[in-house]
Amino acid sequence: MTTLPDTLSADHDYEVSDRAALVDGPVVSILMLAYNHSAYIAQAIEGVLAQQTDYPIELLIGEDCSNDDTRAIALRYQAAHPELIRIISARHNVGMHRNGQRLIEASRGNFIAFCEGDDYWTDPQKLQLQVDYLRTHADAGAVHSDFDHVLSRAGRWQALTHFQKRTRGEIPEGDIFSALLSGNFIQTCTLCIRAELARGYLASGLPINSYAVGDWPLCLYISAQYKVGYLDRSMAGYRKVPGSAMNAGDRKRLDMVSSYELIIEDMCTHFGTQPSIKDAARASLYYSLSKLAFLADDISAFEKCDRWLRENAPLLHTRQRQLLHWAINRGAARSVIMRLIVLRRHLNETVRYRSIK
Repeated sequence: MTTLPDTLSADHDYEVSDRAALVDGPVVSILMLAYNHSAYIAQAIEGVLAQQTDYPIELLIGEDCSNDDTRAIALRYQAAHPELIRIISARHNVGMHRNGQRLIEASRGNFIAFCEGDDYWTDPQKLQLQVDYLRTHADAGAVHSDFDHVLSRAGRWQALTHFQKRTRGEIPEGDIFSALLSGNFIQTCTLCIRAELARGYLASGLPINSYAVGDWPLCLYISAQYKVGYLDRSMAGYRKVPGSAMNAGDRKRLDMVSSYELIIEDMCTHFGTQPSIKDAARASLYYSLSKLAFLADDISAFEKCDRWLRENAPLLHTRQRQLLHWAINRGAARSVIMRLIVLRRHLNETVRYRSIK
């Protein structure tokens, strides 16, 4: 194993790999963002190693200066599989966006798949099936699949298998930009895309680094230009890790989702989207934000969303929404409804999720 000075960027990234041992011409580059994932990353890597393909692949791990054993675990796997694994890191933390960008820049495959260090793949045929799909559907820029939703309850991991089928029903396929703009339904750990589209996204001029998330705008960028396929097969486990960016409580979730309006505006401007499509996306966003604002006890944010919905999307101003509007300024009523919402969420998880190892 050799540590090579980085020539990828001015950020002083460096790569840990054995250039002499690396496979030539990988067809798929798997990108794995890793930060403080020591409890999970071995399972993530094993899911990649278990893939059965008739072509070579490579795994790029973006290790972002974790303060736990994530780097040590990644290095052990790299030493054991020098033909497959490359580690891209730096001497300082670079953050989610730059970590993902440097992996795209370093990738060598014609296709890119994603598996963050706290997720994992469950189907050894995942890559083969997805690349076969993209090879036979020239008009498709990406393909994704169903997955298992995994969360921690009372110290044990529990899962709702085939999450898309059980919670969403039919998933849009083909020209999905309008549907995707109204809410992301693509789970990153199930996604496989054409590599040139990822590089085009980085060069698009969109203010990528200002976005709160990286996966949804990338998928929007692709779906605005290409069809997107869906495989009705659970191929991965998405782990809802307590305290992560997407699972850090209603207040932080509200702040994150509020920033999605910028993504909607930018994408619609970039691609010249019809105003009606943008308005439908904003309606969906404000509908979600109003509930988050209620749970986060943010009266100002709730009233902003509620007012916009009443004026611009009256069909979404349902009886439930009217109840929240009535209760938002009544402390005792708001407290009761908040507890009922949390209780309903808890009961849903108790009934539908099953313990796993």
